[in-house]
Amino acid sequence: MKQLVLCLITNDPDLGRAAEEAGIDRIMIDLETRGKADRQRGEGLFLSDHQRRDVEVMRKRLLHAQLMVRINCPYAGTEEEVRFVAEAGADLVMLPMFRTISEATLFLQMSRSRQIQNCLLVETSGAAQAIEHLTLAEGIGELHFGLNDLRLSMRRASIFDFFIDGTLDRLAATAKRTKLSFGCGGLARLSDERLPVRPDLIVAQQARLHVNRALLGRSFRRFFEEDRANWGLLEKEVENLRARYRFWRRASVSQLTEAHELLRREIKSRPAAKEIEGKLANRISRALKSSFALANN
Repeated sequence: MKQLVLCLITNDPDLGRAAEEAGIDRIMIDLETRGKADRQRGEGLFLSDHQRRDVEVMRKRLLHAQLMVRINCPYAGTEEEVRFVAEAGADLVMLPMFRTISEATLFLQMSRSRQIQNCLLVETSGAAQAIEHLTLAEGIGELHFGLNDLRLSMRRASIFDFFIDGTLDRLAATAKRTKLSFGCGGLARLSDERLPVRPDLIVAQQARLHVNRALLGRSFRRFFEEDRANWGLLEKEVENLRARYRFWRRASVSQLTEAHELLRREIKSRPAAKEIEGKLANRISRALKSSFALANN
């Protein structure tokens, strides 16, 4: 069984150091800003305020945890961003929001020339549909399936739908066939009872899919960023996640099937589910009306 590699997004050097001492394997500085506010407007998602200087500051603070940097989506300045990240001492560079094999291939060439490990963030419908060809590209380090933007790109009601509709099963199976390390979505604290579905059921799906990389999600990060007094709980929360991941990796097929069914029921019974689906339908309807109006002008 491969170790579950955990990654925390933060530009707080003290929290980064506390995280590595608690057993978190990676710290991510998130430099992605281009187009993100527009495409995620009204979604209440994380918009990073991290700066380039944070990369060098975090690099000096960490002792053994890997430093990962998410750069911007493909554009004319991508090569310069990869160069900066490599020269600043990061261990890995992540490319988000690519849509074509050619965009991914060019990034892989850039990272290889700078001798820095890479991660492709699959979060557009184009990238997901091309997964069979994408995984054959030369020089891929690892993959991560980003569910928030993938939901918007594929017009789904909820990120949780991907766990039960076969989408992640298909993506994960392709990654496993080519023996690529990969992750999907994010993990929350097991003790967090305010979330729409139980965090342990998500851990179960990560284990069922044989995920071996995981981002610690927004709710996990916020809990520790908002109150330094909570840092004393960090090691225990990390240990609990790893223990449940090991449990679910060793679980029987019937146990995993039961957990999958429980997740499906929780998703379908969420009070907000119908409201979300209604909003999505309205958004699609507005987009279609707008396209029709433009076509007739």
